[in-house]
Amino acid sequence: MKKSFLVLVILPLATLSGCLSREMAVNPKVNVPESFAQAKDFAGADADETAWWASFGDPALSSLVETALANNRSLAAAEAQLRGAREARKGAIAALFPSFFAAGQDVNNYTLVNPQGRTQGYLYGLGAQWDIDLFGMERSKARAATQLTYAEAEKLRGARLTVSSETAKAWLTLQNVRERRKVLEEAIALQKRTLEVAEGRLPEGLSSTVDVDRAKAKLAAAQALLPKLDIAEAKLKGALSVLTGKELAALSLDSSADWNSVTVPQPPALLPSTVLMRRPDVQAARRTVQAQMHAVGAAKAAYFPQFSFSMLAGKEFLEFSPFLYAYTDHGVTNTRLTGDVTEASLSGTLPIFTFGKIRAAVKQQEARLDAVAALYENTILTAVGDTQAAYAAYAGTGRRLASLKDCVDAAAAASGKAHDLYEIGGLADLPDVLAAEVLLQEQKDALLQASLEHAIAAIDLFDAFGGAPVPEKEVAAK
Repeated sequence: MKKSFLVLVILPLATLSGCLSREMAVNPKVNVPESFAQAKDFAGADADETAWWASFGDPALSSLVETALANNRSLAAAEAQLRGAREARKGAIAALFPSFFAAGQDVNNYTLVNPQGRTQGYLYGLGAQWDIDLFGMERSKARAATQLTYAEAEKLRGARLTVSSETAKAWLTLQNVRERRKVLEEAIALQKRTLEVAEGRLPEGLSSTVDVDRAKAKLAAAQALLPKLDIAEAKLKGALSVLTGKELAALSLDSSADWNSVTVPQPPALLPSTVLMRRPDVQAARRTVQAQMHAVGAAKAAYFPQFSFSMLAGKEFLEFSPFLYAYTDHGVTNTRLTGDVTEASLSGTLPIFTFGKIRAAVKQQEARLDAVAALYENTILTAVGDTQAAYAAYAGTGRRLASLKDCVDAAAAASGKAHDLYEIGGLADLPDVLAAEVLLQEQKDALLQASLEHAIAAIDLFDAFGGAPVPEKEVAAK
């Protein structure tokens, strides 16, 4: 009768515990567009990370990215966070199983059995302790720890993507600064030539001191731009040292490819649903929401009884003296008892009145769930907005780059004609020549900066996608 009653009580409670800890779908209240309006203009290939960085055509870029992924200190910290989350998950899972231990006890006291004497002895053996997770509290905690581990893995993937992108941007910017310096040095050489011609014609009256002073001013203005490029180069080298985790002296920053050999890959046309599956920040936020759902379940399980089973098996030795004694041929001796000991107990507790402690804990976890759910929805909105803006930036910088190329061609033609007319017989005024030189240098510099912006826009779009395509097995796991 007692066994039947116990089964009738436990089975419904076990069913209820399954409801408390079941997997729950995450349903964000966010409207996601079916497609990105700007994506229809692109048909690039979707590539893995290695192929993506190689598509820029600069072997040094790929090498620096690999170095950064291997040595970056921020990544080392993110990897340590993931290891810690994995160990926390192992601990949460271990709480579902019995724990075994060796036990020993020294006895040295006065007891009712021997009120006028002392009891001495010891007890040793093996024991077990098991908190029976009948209502899913520990299972919910283990599932929460599992989801948090997945979230840390996504954060690590996001950190790797950020380090790779920042390293590539720094390197491309350094290459761009070096190319801008070449263009500036060419402009300075041209303006020096113009100054020499103006000074040479001064005695003949073909130029004036005003022309010479104007040429000197233009030359000095161009030379004043060199320190700015030197400062930018020094800062970029320092940034690459931090990103790659290497001292500057041990870092090779030379490349067989110059800026003109860099190619900017065309992006693929992706759907918003694909982007959300690839974005590590979105997936980390979703895992965090799932973890918090299980945390709520664990808090609610505290309303129900908690059962614990313990057992000890071993040997016991006791000696009573002097009241209890035995007679032998040699007189009075102490009484000694030796035997096997087996102890087992099943205990249970049921909260009756806790002054609202459990309810407060549940409400606290539910409030945290609302918070992480709101952050998850915000992360989705950010991901969609980032991708839309990145598509627009890539398209816009591409159009600007094409216009500036035409502008540079026209400025180069104008500058060449002005020089020819000035040098062959003064058919052009020096101010016109100087203006044409300055315009050409400015447009070349603007073209280089625009080409860098276009390359960075491509990297930003790669970041907005969430990096390289996620393997199918990982997509299925999500």
